[in-house]
Amino acid sequence: MPRASYRRFTGNADDFPRRGTRWFRDWFYPLWRDCGQAAVMARFFRLLAEHFPRDSDGTYMRRMNWGEYVHFTSGAAAADLSGQAAHAFGWPREWTGQLERAREQFPGITY
Repeated sequence: MPRASYRRFTGNADDFPRRGTRWFRDWFYPLWRDCGQAAVMARFFRLLAEHFPRDSDGTYMRRMNWGEYVHFTSGAAAADLSGQAAHAFGWPREWTGQLERAREQFPGITY
């Protein structure tokens, strides 16, 4: 990754899912750096296409919840990213249940 791009995005903060979230610094860059660079995102979208429910026209039936997002991303990374997610985003109590349900509902995604 070019240094200028890294410096440009590292300081960015958002208010989603909580105030001061640093998506690039705390989530996307470590994911890219440690889990296969762009290939990890390709694996995420492949898992999504293979496992997430769709309508007959191919449209996803609903949005993912946070537990599902962490589960699918962990599958793409071949590592449990719940600790990284807690560091990056915080970990509200309901996310634990969402992650447990996602593991049950999508057992074909492993890490």
